[in-house]
Amino acid sequence: LDRLGGEMQHVRRSEEDLKNVLASVDEVVYELSDDGRTLRYLGPGADTLFGVRARHLAAQPDLRYSRVLTEDRAIVDGLAHSLEQDGSGEAEYRVRGGEGRVRWLRERCRLLRDADGRIWKRTSIVSDVTALRELVEELKKSEGRFRSLVELSADWYWEQDAEFRFVDISDAPGSWVSEYFTSDMVGKRRWEMPVKGLGEAQWAAHRAQLSRHEDFRNLEFGLE
Repeated sequence: LDRLGGEMQHVRRSEEDLKNVLASVDEVVYELSDDGRTLRYLGPGADTLFGVRARHLAAQPDLRYSRVLTEDRAIVDGLAHSLEQDGSGEAEYRVRGGEGRVRWLRERCRLLRDADGRIWKRTSIVSDVTALRELVEELKKSEGRFRSLVELSADWYWEQDAEFRFVDISDAPGSWVSEYFTSDMVGKRRWEMPVKGLGEAQWAAHRAQLSRHEDFRNLEFGLE
């Protein structure tokens, strides 16, 4: 149980880290001419994200994709296709910087048109989502380890929302839990389920304890 609790805490820390990263993602804006051949504006930090010096990007805008990993070239091609066909696009792909480090970039691009419908410039926002990707992957691994420990445990666990409604109920060896706790129970509070063995006064005391966010033990009741 100590190990199970430790994994649960690790999952929660990973989720908090994820929120912090989302609030601090680095972004670079650039603008191209109507035909995409001339760079009109390049925001600071572009050389770090693309792995190409800014002056080289200014001379040859297509160099922004020169360090895209081979296996992600099709993603970049798909982004260009979406831009031409739909007027906008979004994709995530990897680039290898000059220092050899691989970064994950998310690019969102749009075609801007004048009153007559003619393209007058192309804009893109590029974000470094490397840390976000790494944290999401770590969160998946943490949740996987947590689930594995739950499956190996003779106990079972549940999750509730702020109003004490069940949002998730684990299974247990022998599947005895799923015999009683079905998907119909999700969204209900414990005292709204078909249970027996506790009177109104006992339920009232339990609800008061929960409202104070106190730990509780040895709450025994039957399942109908």
